[in-house]
Amino acid sequence: MPRKLAIRQYQDSIIMSWLGKWEGLGYLQKTGDLIRGSLIACSSVRAVTIEPGLAVYDSTKAAIGLLVKGFASEVGRFGVRVNAIAPSITETALTGPITQRPDIYNLYAGHTVFNRWSSADEVATAVAYLASDAASYVSGSTLFVDGA
Repeated sequence: MPRKLAIRQYQDSIIMSWLGKWEGLGYLQKTGDLIRGSLIACSSVRAVTIEPGLAVYDSTKAAIGLLVKGFASEVGRFGVRVNAIAPSITETALTGPITQRPDIYNLYAGHTVFNRWSSADEVATAVAYLASDAASYVSGSTLFVDGA
């Protein structure tokens, strides 16, 4: 891959995966709009796994974990919890075309102990937990929804 293209790919990944979250969290802190509650960012199992060709994407997902820890330490005093979820491969409209290819579906399913992809509902349940009072003492954490 030409260097110029690789740099552009890295910049796009940072903007999409990390910078938006950073800007949003910073905005809330600056405006004083922080009230007791829960902020939940979306990372990925790719924050802790690597596959050839995905290093740029993976590094931006890893950065989200540290961003969440840092922001949690800054806003906890306002009663705000900051966490992230890190799902593995999930069946959604976006991944629909991939799920139609048994070779790819089975390859990724084989990376989990359940030998299947997660459903969007399973990921949503993790988000609901982090947003609920049941997670009232959970902050600065990343919850993996990865079928490990």
